[in-house]
Amino acid sequence: MTAYNVTGNSYTFYWDGKNDSGAYVDPWTYTFEVDITQTDINYNENPALQVEDATEYRSRYLHILRSRDAFNNPIYEAEYAGYDDGDPNDPNDDSYLYYIRFYDLKDTLNVDASEGELQLYDTAFNIIRTWDVASLECLASGHSGGDGLDASSVGITHDLLVPVPVSDDAGIFILHIRDDHPYKYRDHRERWARELNSFVAKVTSVVWEEINSDLDDNPKEGGGKRIYPDKQSRTDTIDRTTVQVRAKTFPKWNGMTVYFKSFDVDDPSSDSAPLDTTDEGTPPQPSGGDNRGLYSEGTMNPSNGIAITDSNGEATVDFTVSMQPGNNFRVVSTCMANSMGLHLSTSNTYTVKHIFLGNLPVNGYAMTDMLTVWRKLHVEVDSMGAEPENTAFDADDLLRGDVADPDISAFAAAFEPAYTTVARDTGQDNSDTPWHYDFTGIGGDFLLNAYCLNEEDGYRGTKVEDNAWWSVYALGAYEGVNSYSDNDLDAELASGGITRVDAEPEWSVILMEVQRDQAIQHTWSGEEILHAQQYVALHEVAHQFNFTPDHSDPDENGNPLDVMWAAGSNEDEDKRKIVPLSFSASQLNTIRYTIRP
Repeated sequence: MTAYNVTGNSYTFYWDGKNDSGAYVDPWTYTFEVDITQTDINYNENPALQVEDATEYRSRYLHILRSRDAFNNPIYEAEYAGYDDGDPNDPNDDSYLYYIRFYDLKDTLNVDASEGELQLYDTAFNIIRTWDVASLECLASGHSGGDGLDASSVGITHDLLVPVPVSDDAGIFILHIRDDHPYKYRDHRERWARELNSFVAKVTSVVWEEINSDLDDNPKEGGGKRIYPDKQSRTDTIDRTTVQVRAKTFPKWNGMTVYFKSFDVDDPSSDSAPLDTTDEGTPPQPSGGDNRGLYSEGTMNPSNGIAITDSNGEATVDFTVSMQPGNNFRVVSTCMANSMGLHLSTSNTYTVKHIFLGNLPVNGYAMTDMLTVWRKLHVEVDSMGAEPENTAFDADDLLRGDVADPDISAFAAAFEPAYTTVARDTGQDNSDTPWHYDFTGIGGDFLLNAYCLNEEDGYRGTKVEDNAWWSVYALGAYEGVNSYSDNDLDAELASGGITRVDAEPEWSVILMEVQRDQAIQHTWSGEEILHAQQYVALHEVAHQFNFTPDHSDPDENGNPLDVMWAAGSNEDEDKRKIVPLSFSASQLNTIRYTIRP
């Protein structure tokens, strides 16, 4: 560091943290040497007599050397050796982590060391714990407790087993050992060998980072982050399914190997079938492996999940999510080798406690927050304009003027439990499509299909469907294709809507005159009319997810339980004002398995 001319006193020396080139070195622990030389000159002698005396801080004879592995590479890390864990599911019985501290002890005079201390620093370089080396078990062949001070002229290898409380932020071990040669120094005091450090390689944090899709907070159970991997428009060509995973390590060294592995963690929205089929026991124990579709654990790039740290001690991989809504993931990152064999403990949940490699609990890992896939459902809404002048109406048909848009205001709350956000944002809405009284007669279904989908003048603008851009279509029309279900006779079982489900793309037509007529027949209030209109729109569009109508009344009072209920008789029509505007668990499961509506 520096040299001083001093007189007898105490002195403090400061290091500026720079190397010989004047550049700041990385945060770490560094050893130093102190050599003191005294020169006396007696001018009374002729010639003058010069006598030099010197002493040093370090031992001349004892050396702590870095052990080498089977490939003759120096061992810089303290090897992790496991937990004292009795029950992987009980975090309260985890008292210690164990590390193996390797070193060789060499004494040129073939004498054992006199004493030693092992110090532990945290990752902020604060000393947090010390051990007497003689008290630690030595795992080297033929050694036992206290043998960690044995030395020889050729060097003896030691493998100290060090118990570290789980609450400690273990970062660096510093080994201090003193020789046993007091008679070799003028002050008859033992000298310390140069210290040797080793670090606990660990990932201190691992986070999701955006690439081409925004990440925001997941509003549902389990928290974490949310991603929409959908196209952002029908013509979008950018891959929105991939995020980056960034791990930060200790120490912040360039060239360290970091391992990443993804997990399909527990679905926190349910603990029973059909939404979650992997939770077992009484009460159910959360368990993963319940994602839907292909690549249920996502995919990593590089595929082996191995990356190398940069000069900031950071490593990244790309992670591609699957497309099914509600699929959720977490990524574990560790410096521990063979992480492809990592698995979660039996508490395999979005709040997972332990990570294992074989039967060995893993230390020094970090895990991302949960990342949950959401999808967007783009709803195109059209409706017919007003009837032409002098239109002749049947006596029972009283709706006049523009036909109202289908009421989709119940869609958002209904689809939200399926991790699906509803957006009316296609830019294709048209509230003035040509008015048609109805499509009854021969070929009525064909005519209505052509009205919606005809290549030249069909009014669905989102005809081209896409697995990565979900869209549905709802048209507000006057009446439908069947005169026997238009409620012009109150005794008829009227149909409030029609949906094409036999081919892609589908359409749903909401029959506004029929709904008006039913409201008069059943003397519904304004609020009940609104509820019935929301029910019909949601029920019909749900058919585009291949749901079939349910004519049963499973409620103990004979009332519907979900939005796919359908009236089976004229008397049942009045229940349309009370149908729940929500999907059953089975229907939510179907939505989450859907490739596209």
